[in-house]
Amino acid sequence: MIFFLGIIFLLLIIFFLDWLSSKKRNELNKKINLIIIFISLGIGIFLLVGGLYLYSPLFFSIAAWFLRKRIIFDMLLNIFRNKQRVNQNEYKHNLSLKESYELLGIDENASLEVIIKSHKELIRKLHPDKGGNSYLSARVNEARDIILADRERREQNG
Repeated sequence: MIFFLGIIFLLLIIFFLDWLSSKKRNELNKKINLIIIFISLGIGIFLLVGGLYLYSPLFFSIAAWFLRKRIIFDMLLNIFRNKQRVNQNEYKHNLSLKESYELLGIDENASLEVIIKSHKELIRKLHPDKGGNSYLSARVNEARDIILADRERREQNG
């Protein structure tokens, strides 16, 4: 009985450490996940060899959960991130110079400070992390890039 209480206590500590490390999202998180996988596999094998077939699937399931969480979720996130990058590249270079000025809400004679200030204000409102839209924030960035590139060309040509 003490053995099973010790296992339950160990699992609670492991889950607490996993929860704690998930807040930071750093190397500690990866190390703790690996420790959870190896400890769960070890306990599962120990119980399987010991003849406690009823309890070993629990620990194999815990190891599989953390293994799945780490590998498959990372792969899926990378796939979705790559698709998002491809989608952002689909609408690049579609804005004209006039549309870029209109999008930023400035006139063609605006100073560099006004351009940057207008861009920052729009990005603050439209950024996906602030509840905005990634398409619109990408368009605002594109408009700023087009305007700044045009200003640079004008300065080089004199």
